[in-house]
Amino acid sequence: MTLNSRYYKNWSKALINKNCTIKKAIQNLNLTALQICFVVEKNKILIGTITDGDIRRALLDKCSIDDKITKYINYKPKKIFEKFTNKELKTLLYKYKMSTIPVVNKNNQIIDAVSWNDLKEQNNDIDSPLIFVVGGKGTRLAPLTNNIPKPMIKIKGVPILQRLVLKAKSEGFNNFYFITNYLHNKIATHFGDGERFGVNIKYVKEKKPLGTAGGLALDHFNYKTVIVSNGDVLTEVSYKSLLLYHVNSKNHLTVGVKNIRTANPYGVIKISKGARIEKLIEKPVEDNFVSAGVYVFETKLFNFIKKNKYLDMSSFINLLVKKNKKVGVCPIHESWLDIGSHSDLNKVT
Repeated sequence: MTLNSRYYKNWSKALINKNCTIKKAIQNLNLTALQICFVVEKNKILIGTITDGDIRRALLDKCSIDDKITKYINYKPKKIFEKFTNKELKTLLYKYKMSTIPVVNKNNQIIDAVSWNDLKEQNNDIDSPLIFVVGGKGTRLAPLTNNIPKPMIKIKGVPILQRLVLKAKSEGFNNFYFITNYLHNKIATHFGDGERFGVNIKYVKEKKPLGTAGGLALDHFNYKTVIVSNGDVLTEVSYKSLLLYHVNSKNHLTVGVKNIRTANPYGVIKISKGARIEKLIEKPVEDNFVSAGVYVFETKLFNFIKKNKYLDMSSFINLLVKKNKKVGVCPIHESWLDIGSHSDLNKVT
């Protein structure tokens, strides 16, 4: 196969050294969209790789983004040698569920990176659809939301929901469902069937408010796996990476989570037996994972939702956990903001 890096012209920007930080690796991942960084020594000698999934698992271990990547590197990376065939490339990508693989010469120097995009016969569109839940009233942003749905609030002239659709489209997603209720026509008039945005949009209209999960029972969604997202969260999350993480984890449901650091404004006292002070911690900082409002579902789980019954997502997730379904999490390292108040909105407008 001829090497021309026709798709990943910036693959060289994915080269990092083993002493760089997780923060630097994340920056490179976001810069190249390769979902992988190549760890090299002098003269581009490949010594390992670190993937988007590796970074997300590291964040689950509560590592700091200022930690070095050393312990998270795969020192036995999958690679392919120059003058490979399409069949060899396809076999590797299929077998190891990879989207990109480094190409090395006989000296183990990385000379290129190839992917599905380099296989002419491969359709790079993603089959799984994105379902945006956009039926809420957004009461916390009243009176702004008295006449406009929260997902249609404009950030620098562009509605939040439109930003999310175009972000997903850039990753290969073409099929969308909008679950609507409040001010349905405002959304439908703007987006139509999606043609002017180069995508396909279908609507699932609730007759009454059904919560963040109840509307998922209103359509059969003839797909094995779907992504469900709140349509009013401002984020640069990679839906494609989230989907790949879900598939590789073999989950029934994967919940996108964001690490939020909260500072306690008070000195916290730890009390031991006998009413004695064990320790005083001045204004401690706590790290907690919170739901980011984006999920990957195996659609068979929707059979547990009663049609036309109100159900919020937290209750649905707790139900699935009780039924021993495999519910996992995927940390989001990309930018994320839940616009839940006027002060949040002021940060981005």
